[in-house]
Amino acid sequence: RPIPVHGVARCRRKQQLLPACLGALMVQVLLRPPLVAVQRWKIQVAYDGSDFLGWQSLGDKSARTVHGSLLTALMKSHPQYGRHIAGPVPQLVGCSRTDRGVHAEAQVAHVDLVSLSDLDAATLKRRCNHRLPSDLRVMDVEAVDQNFHARKSALKKCYRYDLLLADEATPFQARYVWPVGPVDLPLLRTVAEQWNGRRVDCRPFTVNWRSSCRDGTDVFDEDYY
Repeated sequence: RPIPVHGVARCRRKQQLLPACLGALMVQVLLRPPLVAVQRWKIQVAYDGSDFLGWQSLGDKSARTVHGSLLTALMKSHPQYGRHIAGPVPQLVGCSRTDRGVHAEAQVAHVDLVSLSDLDAATLKRRCNHRLPSDLRVMDVEAVDQNFHARKSALKKCYRYDLLLADEATPFQARYVWPVGPVDLPLLRTVAEQWNGRRVDCRPFTVNWRSSCRDGTDVFDEDYY
């Protein structure tokens, strides 16, 4: 059966386009970045917050924050980032944010780093602490799967307020206590017993966490407040 003239033209056109399409496809494959295995690390830190401007990094890169100091140490501890190889900056996510001057004994964060066969938890902890200031320490590192999230996987958080029942704190206490002077302890115990076991709605004391971040990130937006 003879092929119509317009059908022959279409076939020739396809034959002409085929090499160009294959060439474009090969270029896309070659330019596509290779898939890199990523390991998520659960990191527990402790710090004296007296000289930090809180946990979260701010727009001012010169501001000293726990998040910024820890992320810098993590990147310098990993060959992929320490050698200034091009690539995205790892995202460090904390279980919560602390304000200026607030301390932490066991704050949890997670970070995704390029997986290396010779980089285990003990090595990452040692390298990181070697690069951290003395008022910030990594206390524990654990390899976890991608389902773990420092904030969303948290089961509970414990906050402690240390009150000093004196008018003045010594230089050794000043960073860690609030001198409130003499108080009526029996009255405080009576009030505390009334609240014991009661469910308290704390929503009036909170802000919309997501709205305080830059779009699509866990990075604090300094223009929020």
